[in-house]
Amino acid sequence: MPITYEPIATSTLTSTAASVTFSSIPSTYTDLILVISGRVSASVGNNASGLRFNGDSGNNYSMVRLTGDGSAASTDRTTATYAGWAFIANSTVSEVTPVVYNIQNYVNTTTNKVVLGRGSSASSLISATASMWRNTAAITSIEVIQSSTTWIVGSTFTLFGVKSA
Repeated sequence: MPITYEPIATSTLTSTAASVTFSSIPSTYTDLILVISGRVSASVGNNASGLRFNGDSGNNYSMVRLTGDGSAASTDRTTATYAGWAFIANSTVSEVTPVVYNIQNYVNTTTNKVVLGRGSSASSLISATASMWRNTAAITSIEVIQSSTTWIVGSTFTLFGVKSA
């Protein structure tokens, strides 16, 4: 059974932004994939992106995180106000950080939603997460946030729908 990825929407920032929102997401796909190619305006530290669904900023997300920097690795479990913690490079890094979120079974109204996220930077960290939004509502909007600063100009966010043929 072939699988098709169809672009739903793309946003490329022409000014800095604290978040990017995809709304009115169609319910015609099995899964969603969000690809981010960007950086944040902070000049130091490791920053993270995250996702909020349907405007829910409550402490309704659970996740397991794994990070590594080439010499040490760490893992933890936490609850949070967002799903999918993934590393984003800061403004002093010359590379653009690729981040991918797989949002599974987003229209099912009988199960909580699962998100797999991964991000990396050759100069700093790699991260992977398994997250859950503890809500059975179908996902109709996604807000892409980051931990402590703003997305820089030129950061690109593309949402794909996954269709089984």
